[in-house]
Amino acid sequence: MNMYQGWQELTRRDRVFNFMVDTDQLVPDTSKGIILYVENLSVSFDGFKAINDLNLYIREGELRCIIGPNGAGKTTLMDIITGKTQPDTGSVFFGQDIDLLKFSEPEIAQIGIGRKFQKPTVFEQHSVFENLELAMAADKRVWPTFNAKLSAEQHDRVDAILEQANLVELKHSPAALLSHGQKQWLEIAMLVMQEPRLLLVDEPVAGMTHQEMDKTAELLHELAGDHSVVVVEHDMDFVRSIAKEVTVLHQGSVLAEGSMEQVQNNPQVVEVYLGE
Repeated sequence: MNMYQGWQELTRRDRVFNFMVDTDQLVPDTSKGIILYVENLSVSFDGFKAINDLNLYIREGELRCIIGPNGAGKTTLMDIITGKTQPDTGSVFFGQDIDLLKFSEPEIAQIGIGRKFQKPTVFEQHSVFENLELAMAADKRVWPTFNAKLSAEQHDRVDAILEQANLVELKHSPAALLSHGQKQWLEIAMLVMQEPRLLLVDEPVAGMTHQEMDKTAELLHELAGDHSVVVVEHDMDFVRSIAKEVTVLHQGSVLAEGSMEQVQNNPQVVEVYLGE
C-alpha cells in the first residue's frame, strides 16, 4: 500500500470509527436498573405500521433475545434505537436521561450503543489485530492515527478481547481468511473495543456451524453483565441455549415476554410464530 492509498484507508477508518461530537460526558442514568426505555413507539411506512405502540425495557447487564416472524418489526426497532429511523410517535431513552431521538446514528454509537448487522463488516485486507486496533475507542482522525502507538494497557485489552472472541491463534491473519463465523466474532469484538454499554446483535449465528454456534453462545454469555446485550435471532435452538428472557414481537408490538419456557407455552406465540 502506497502513501496515498494509506491516507485513503485512514480517511475511511475516520468515517467509520470517529465521530466529532461532544458526547463523551453523556452517561446514562441506570439507577433504576434499566438501560433502555422504549415507550409507546409507532412508525409507519407507506401506510404499513411497522411498529405499533411498542413498549420495551432492557435491564442493565442482561442478555435479552427478541424473536418473531418476518415483518414483526425487529429490524425497524433496532433502526430506531440506533438513529437510522425516526418514529412517528413514542420515546426511546438510554437510561433515564438520554433521549436517543435527539441524536444521529454516529452520535448514538459514541454515546455507547453498538450494533452488529447480520452480515459481518470487517477490514478484510487487515489482520485481525489491526481490525481491533482500528476499532479501539480513541481519536481516529488521520494524523493522530498516523502517529498512534498502542500502550501496554491497550495491547493487553486487545489480547483479552481476542481470547474472549476465540481469535487468539488468528491474531496476525488477514480478516479475509476467516470463516463466516470467525468474521462474526471479529465484528462483535470490534464493537466491544468501542466500549458500548448496550450491544444490539442481529442474527449472529446465521450460516454458522453447530460448533461455531456453541462458541457464539459462550461469547454472548461472557459479554452480558459487563454490557447489556440484545440479540435478534430466528434459530430457536440457539435462542434456547442463551435466553433468560425473551421478547416476542408480532405486527410491530410485543406479543409476549418472559422466560423461554413461558414463551414456548404461550398459545398466541405458538400460533403466530413457533408453530410455523
